[in-house]
Amino acid sequence: MILTWQEPTNLENSIAEFLDDQIAQSTLTLLDANGIPVVPIVRIGRTFNVNWSLPMIQLYFDDTPVIRDIELGSNLKEINYLIIFEIRCALPGQEINLGKWVENTLNNGFEYYDYSPNSVNPNSPSKTQVGRVSLTFITSRPVSVGDDVELFDKYRYRLSIQCWISS
Repeated sequence: MILTWQEPTNLENSIAEFLDDQIAQSTLTLLDANGIPVVPIVRIGRTFNVNWSLPMIQLYFDDTPVIRDIELGSNLKEINYLIIFEIRCALPGQEINLGKWVENTLNNGFEYYDYSPNSVNPNSPSKTQVGRVSLTFITSRPVSVGDDVELFDKYRYRLSIQCWISS
């Protein structure tokens, strides 16, 4: 058996796809460092890549899931995942606006998909909708690291959610 996408990876991809769709539907743009309107990009991964362009929404699974018994004497479990969002922008104030947009957009939850390899196009996995993600916000605030930093760290906002998947 080849271990491919599991719940954390499926969750990251479901969130990224949902945000990409919402960005496109709302024709969302922000100004880049030159004052030109650009569409924010969504990226999955803990490490920031300096070749990524701003503005961007970076997200990643963080930490071991919290697992709780649903009822005494049952093997049924409730699994809660922690997802971190690093919102990075090119101009001051944009990080707060984009952070709040992400928060409002995720607030009502979103569809959860099970992704699997696609033999026809390996770069585009197949997906099946298998549930819905509900969430609660843990943190939502600007990250201040000072003015003497690279642009990709200068105007940052961090949002963290705890989420669970229901069928």
